[in-house]
Amino acid sequence: MREKDEGHERRKGMVMNMNQYLAIFLDGTKEHLQNLNRQILALESDPENAGTVNEIFRSAHLLKGMAGTMGYKRMQNLTGDMANVLSEVRSGNIAMQSDMVDVLFQCLDALEESMDSVKKTGLESASDNESVRRQLNAILQSSRNAAAYAGKQTRGEAGRTADALPWNEIALDGSQTKVILEAGAQGKHIYGINVAVQENCMLKAARAFMVFRALEEKGEIIVSSPGAGDLEDEKFDEDFTLIVVSDESLEGLLDVVANIAEISDVTGAPLKLEGTKHDSGAKGAQERAAEAKKAEQAFSPAEENRAKAVAAKPALSRTVRVDMERLDGLMRLANELGMAKSALVSALGSEAFAEQVARLESVTASLQEAVMKVRMVSMENAFHTFPRRVRDLARAWNKPIELYLSGGDTEIDRAMADELGEPLMRLIKHAAEYGLESAAVRAQRGKSPVGVISLKAYHEGGHVVVEVGDDGNGDVLLQPGASAAEQMMDISDKGTGPDAARAKIVSLGGTLEVRSEYGKGSTWIVRMPMSLASIQAIAAHDGEPGLDVNALL
Repeated sequence: MREKDEGHERRKGMVMNMNQYLAIFLDGTKEHLQNLNRQILALESDPENAGTVNEIFRSAHLLKGMAGTMGYKRMQNLTGDMANVLSEVRSGNIAMQSDMVDVLFQCLDALEESMDSVKKTGLESASDNESVRRQLNAILQSSRNAAAYAGKQTRGEAGRTADALPWNEIALDGSQTKVILEAGAQGKHIYGINVAVQENCMLKAARAFMVFRALEEKGEIIVSSPGAGDLEDEKFDEDFTLIVVSDESLEGLLDVVANIAEISDVTGAPLKLEGTKHDSGAKGAQERAAEAKKAEQAFSPAEENRAKAVAAKPALSRTVRVDMERLDGLMRLANELGMAKSALVSALGSEAFAEQVARLESVTASLQEAVMKVRMVSMENAFHTFPRRVRDLARAWNKPIELYLSGGDTEIDRAMADELGEPLMRLIKHAAEYGLESAAVRAQRGKSPVGVISLKAYHEGGHVVVEVGDDGNGDVLLQPGASAAEQMMDISDKGTGPDAARAKIVSLGGTLEVRSEYGKGSTWIVRMPMSLASIQAIAAHDGEPGLDVNALL
C-alpha cells in the first residue's frame, strides 16, 4: 500500500497471551451454564415468560463472546446458533415448545463437554456438534425473519458537533498524518471509530482485542486512544477510539464491531484531517515511537501467539471468589497476630507472659476460622445441576417427579462442594429409579401420582449434613449393580448406585446413613466434615438402629 515510514509502526494485530484469561473464562462459563440450566427449566414451566427468555438469550450471547475471545470456535458457533433461535423467540417469531427445550438442554450438554475438555487440555471438544446445530437451524428455518436485526441503533455522527467527535481529539504525529494523506490519495477511506463496552464487562481488554482483530481483517488501524499498551492493561473506562484505513464501507466496519459480544455502542464517521489535532512536523515523535515500540512488545503477531498457547497445556489456577469483608477480616487478624508476637517477646519471663500466650491462642484460633470461611462456598455449588437431572430421569422413567431443595445457602469447603455433587446425584438416581413407585402404584397406595425427592442441607455439630429423601417404596437397595437397568444405561450408569456413593463419601472423610420405612420412603443422610478429616464409620437404620451397611455392601 505504501512504504514504511520511520515514524510509523504498522499495526500487526492487538494480540495477547489469552492463557491469562483462561481461569476467568472457565469460571464465567460455569456460572453461565448453571444459570442457563435454571432458566431453561423455568422456561419449560412458563414458556411465555419474556424475562426468562431474555435472561437465556443474554447468557447464550455472553457465552458466544467469551468463547470467541478465547478462540474456541465450536463453542462460539453453537452458542451463536442458540442466540439466533432465542432472538426469534424474543421477537415473537417462534413460539417456545417442549421439543425446543430438549434441544437447548442438548446444547448445554455439549458446552459442558467442551468446558471439561478445556479444563483438562486447554482445547475445546473435537465434536463439531453437528446434530444439535442442525436441530437449531431447523427451528430457525421454520420462521425466518428478514428483519431480525431491524431496529438497530442508528450509528454515525448525528447529534455530535465536529468538535465533539472523539477521533478529532487524537493528536496525530507527522508520520501518522502522512499515512492518512497517502491513503486518501490512493482512494482509500479513513474513518474515526469510537467503541464502548458494557458497563459490567469483565474482560475489557479481551473485547478491545476482538475489536482490533475484527477491524484489521478489514483494513489497518493507524492509531488508538488510549494506546495499545493501556488497552491491554485495561487502563480505560468504557470506550476507546480508533482511526482506521480501509477499502470497506463505514457501515460494514461498524456492523463487524457491533456484532462482538459486550459491545454496547459503536459510532463512526469519515475522518476529516482538517478537524483533527494533526502535526506536520516531528514534534513528540521520539516519545510516540517509544510508545509504539512498547505496544509492539506487548502485542506480538496473532498466529505466533495462538500457536504457542495451543502447543502448551495451560497451567490452571484453582480459584475461589472471596467476599472483601472476609479478606479484610483476615488482614485484621494477621495484624493482631503480629502484634501478639511482639508483645509475647516483650513479656517473656514476666507475669504478663501467660496473658500474652492466651491472647496469641485466641488470635490464632480466630485466624484459622477466618481462613476456613474464605474457603467456604454455598451448597448451591453442588445442587445446581440436580433440577435438570431429575427432569431427565422423570422423562426417561415416565414418572412425574418433583424435586425440593432447601439449605442451598449452607456453606461447605470449596473442595468438598466440588466432590460432593457426584455421590449426591447417585443417591438421587437411586431414589428416582428404585425408591419412587410408578404413578399407577402410587395411586393404588393412596399417594399423589407425583413422586417427591427432597434435598436438605444444614450444619450440625461442626459437620455439614445433606439429607436425600423420597416418599416412595422405602426399599434399601445397596448391592453393587443394583441400579443397572438395561433400558437406562445412559441415565443410571451400570454397576453404580448407593454403594459407589458410599465409597466416594467415605474417601472424603464423611459418613452415610439410611433410614427407611416400608411404603413411606427412605432418607439417605450424608454427614461431611467442614474440611477433609478422618474417615468415620457408616451406619444404616431400617426402622431400628443397628443395621450394618458394610454387611450389605
